Amino acid sequence: MVIFGIHLGLLGYLIYGSGCFTGIIRTLLAIDGLGGVIDNLTPYPYPNAHLGFIFITFFGELIFMLWLSVWGWTNPGADRAA
Repeated sequence: MVIFGIHLGLLGYLIYGSGCFTGIIRTLLAIDGLGGVIDNLTPYPYPNAHLGFIFITFFGELIFMLWLSVWGWTNPGADRAA
């Protein structure tokens, strides 16, 4: 899961420069990646830390998935050649 968190952080960084994603989605993906890494690595350096609130960062994945689904479904400029 740490590797997946790093992947989401890098994805957020890569789409930061693209113009086809909104700013909130770019930021949510970067925060989501950071939250995934922190959530999975916290028991090792800080075993007594209570970070129950970190689960909120995982909603960035859901929002990104829904945005891709809706944008891909309603994009009139997409090439749908079979």
